[in-house]
Amino acid sequence: MEEEGLEDLINEILREVDYVEKEIPRELIELATELQSQLQNGDFKNRTGNLRQSMNVAVDGTDLKISMLVYGYFLSFGVDGRRRRGAFGLTEDVANAFGEPVGYRFGSRTKSNRVAGINARRFYPEDLENLIINILENTEL
Repeated sequence: MEEEGLEDLINEILREVDYVEKEIPRELIELATELQSQLQNGDFKNRTGNLRQSMNVAVDGTDLKISMLVYGYFLSFGVDGRRRRGAFGLTEDVANAFGEPVGYRFGSRTKSNRVAGINARRFYPEDLENLIINILENTEL
């Protein structure tokens, strides 16, 4: 009896929200493949191969999930230090992942003279949100 009521409730909810399962746009999958290649071909030394192997771009609905070893973010965005001030501000998705404000520069808060700094290699995609929006706006879901 209870199972019947639960099933009726689920059916009613699905009718109300007019649920339609949507396919992942082919262009989004192609973008993920392109971005993974861009990351893995970045301008950085990779003696062990671990960083390049850790880089992954996966499609999750209408989002892209980018992952890599943490030090990859430091290489891509750079770190301000005593010898270098070339860090690049974090993009929104990376800033959120690190719990920092958009535009935060790694190393900008350090008072240590031991941090030499790292020049930004800028291989992480910087305009990711706009690329996804463009694909979704131009794709019939």
